Amino acid sequence: MKNQSRIRGMMGAVATCALSASLLVTGGGAAFADEASVNILEALGSASPSTLEDVAGVVTSDSGQLAIDAQLSSALISVPVDPAAGIVAQSPHSDTSFTIGLPFAGEASSAKVEAEGIVSYDNLNGSTTVPVVKADGTIQINTVIENADAPTRYDYPLSLPGGGTIVDDGAGGFIVSDATQVIAAIAAPWAKDADGVEVATRYELTGTTLTQVVEHRAAGVAYPVVADPKVSTLWWGIAIKLTHAETVAMANNFTPAYISAAFCGFIPVPLGNVACGVAVGIRLWTWEKPIKDAASQAGRCAQLNAPYVGGVVAWNVTNERC
Repeated sequence: MKNQSRIRGMMGAVATCALSASLLVTGGGAAFADEASVNILEALGSASPSTLEDVAGVVTSDSGQLAIDAQLSSALISVPVDPAAGIVAQSPHSDTSFTIGLPFAGEASSAKVEAEGIVSYDNLNGSTTVPVVKADGTIQINTVIENADAPTRYDYPLSLPGGGTIVDDGAGGFIVSDATQVIAAIAAPWAKDADGVEVATRYELTGTTLTQVVEHRAAGVAYPVVADPKVSTLWWGIAIKLTHAETVAMANNFTPAYISAAFCGFIPVPLGNVACGVAVGIRLWTWEKPIKDAASQAGRCAQLNAPYVGGVVAWNVTNERC
């Protein structure tokens, strides 16, 4: 989770996805909470405030076929009114697409508008699926778990293109490829309860169905719990954004060894960190100013950009909003 959470895209036409869960306290008992008993936005904000930051300002509706039809510069994101249709991310420059099915889609209610770029589907079992479309092309597919009677397993059927594969990335997430290139990175899952405490969670892969298991029935868990699959779509290449604290540490330890360790360990397979090490060796002198500028400014973070074309000489670091 730690490494993959910073990856916002991959080489070529790529989407990045992460699944997460959060628990919100709604009281015990076997009966599922009424719809009004949990404020979805409050639940997301309590578990992970960043979920509600930089949400795409897109038209959001509960009628027609698409609740959200986001035409973003980095991706085309379609979120359906009917959850059975699944969420589709497509490159704005090609027909390459990736579809993520939603948990309990056959039984869930139609989309309800929570805010611009945010809808929810009541799964009618003590859980609610809440996709959030971000301005950078990221999709966070949150699950709000209301009580201990809610399921512990949440299935995400993946629709792969011809010749597509899905493999473990070795860090808790998965890499999805078509016949020729990587098209999606699924970050390691996370789950937090209403107090912001981490809840044990993991993925299980069966065929092309990825299941997030959330151990929310453990003692001491405060409901509601929030889990969040996050899908980022930057089709031009890879972008790795550090936190502000990591940026400050990098500025204070500006050496090839430190920079390589900080950035190159986050590069997903198939690039590996060999190319990253080469880039550090030949481009490091151009990265110092944006890194130190970001470190000196509140709310700014260093971001490594590895474009799809141009080779390692095109890699650069920018000073970005965190």
